[in-house]
Amino acid sequence: MLTGRMLAFVISKWSTQESTERRQREDIITIRQALCPVPLDNRQAMYYLANLGSLEGVEYLYAMAPVKYGSTPVDVAAAIGRLDIVEFFVATTRDYGSTNAMDQAATNGHLVVVRYLHENSTVGGTKKAMDGAAANGHLKIVRFLHEHRQEGCSMDAVDLAATNGHLEVVKFLLDYRIEGHTAEAMDGAASRGHLDIVRFFHRRNVSSTWSQNIQRSLRRLVQPKSIPVECTQKAMDMSMLCVFCTSIVGKDALLIRSSVLQRMDIWKKQLQLAMSEAACFGYVEVLTFLLTSRGKPDMPSLMSQACYRGHVEVARVLWKHGGGIQSGQFHDFHLVNAAENGHLQLVRFFVEQNHVKQVDQAVERAASKGHLDIVKFLVEHCHVKDAEPAVKGAATYGHLEIVKFLVAHCNVKQVQQAVEGAALHGQLNTLRFLLELPLDIDIQPVLVAAAGRGHLSVVKCFNRRVSKVDAVDKAAKNARLGVIRLFIEESELESKEELIQVAWKGFEWRVTFANENIPWRRGDPWPNTSSAYMSELFGLCRYLESVSTPLTM
Repeated sequence: MLTGRMLAFVISKWSTQESTERRQREDIITIRQALCPVPLDNRQAMYYLANLGSLEGVEYLYAMAPVKYGSTPVDVAAAIGRLDIVEFFVATTRDYGSTNAMDQAATNGHLVVVRYLHENSTVGGTKKAMDGAAANGHLKIVRFLHEHRQEGCSMDAVDLAATNGHLEVVKFLLDYRIEGHTAEAMDGAASRGHLDIVRFFHRRNVSSTWSQNIQRSLRRLVQPKSIPVECTQKAMDMSMLCVFCTSIVGKDALLIRSSVLQRMDIWKKQLQLAMSEAACFGYVEVLTFLLTSRGKPDMPSLMSQACYRGHVEVARVLWKHGGGIQSGQFHDFHLVNAAENGHLQLVRFFVEQNHVKQVDQAVERAASKGHLDIVKFLVEHCHVKDAEPAVKGAATYGHLEIVKFLVAHCNVKQVQQAVEGAALHGQLNTLRFLLELPLDIDIQPVLVAAAGRGHLSVVKCFNRRVSKVDAVDKAAKNARLGVIRLFIEESELESKEELIQVAWKGFEWRVTFANENIPWRRGDPWPNTSSAYMSELFGLCRYLESVSTPLTM
């Protein structure tokens, strides 16, 4: 393969027009053949030259090595629309025995190549030619193949054209071809938001497959992966389907009728799936159309999709079609969903409907996520009974502006849990603000917990307000060397010795805990491991040894 690439590179880089450059190319090839015993791969080189679209290179290589190159170069040239290279091979070598050339040229929209191969090639193409052209919206090629070729197409042609939004191609195929389509046509169009195609399928009286052979369609219906008529109006009408089922006679009648009756809910599932996808991606027109068609959609589920994604227009459509009534007990849940994900317009919409009973949880979720605009809106337009959980959530994750707003505009009587959350997560600025409030706060356990988490900035700021013994004990049990070092080095000699002893006890507790609770370390209090977990213990041990005296060890 590499020899083929090298040869293609040399040929394509030197034009055949100048005799000097042509001699240079020939010299390079000659020298390469003399130096390396591995023969040049002419076939691979021809493939690369065709793929590069180098007609001069193709002509030169064929003149240098006039062998059979197979159909691959022709296929490649046809796929990229290089008619000149295709003409060269067809006229010069007659070496083209593959249908891929016409199939790929049609798929990629090269009508001139398709027309030339039709007129000059005896090989032709396959159904893939029209399928590919339809999938990519090449209506002229689809029309040409229909009028001049006999290969036809498969049901993939309509399915793929509909999925990709090529309405005119879909119309042409259904008007002039008899292959029909499957459920993928409408499903694909709906999933991509092509409302015009969804509406087109829905308004057709009958599908081609249905009108050709009712019994064949019903037999296909019993197959779990194929429901070819579900995208037509009559096929969507289950009562009509049952009429046809009861009219069938013969050995398969009972099987078909029972299978259809077992699948009576198939449309509910398919319709709900399509609606869910439309709500998820915000296809308002598609969703509106499906809601006005038939069926009883799961409104709470659809509304949840809209709230999670933030599609306020989808929520309006669902509400208009009964989503507000059917969602009933889910009103507050939808509000919380929208608030947590930061969708202010959705929050505003739900509040404007006057169906929201309480907003405390929504405020809490919005505050925890840092959505200040939503918190302000809910506080200003609704009655917040208990804002303290929201203050805690905002303080825990460091949203200081939200904490300030809630304290200023809500009846916040205690912030003990908020202080604990801020301290445990190292939110120093938030903690400072809360401790300045004229409220009763038990700061000792909070700062001890912060020491255990290793939040050195918090401990440094409030070290004079915390019990050093308790803080060192907690820090040692969690191997927080920085906190222990801070208290020991800032203490007087007598208290320093006491703190060192406390640290040793906490260290011993931690080693015992690790030995008893980590299965792969049981029985070995000093396992031979380089993990960060044990490295922290080793570091603490070395530090305590360095500051200890024989009396404190």
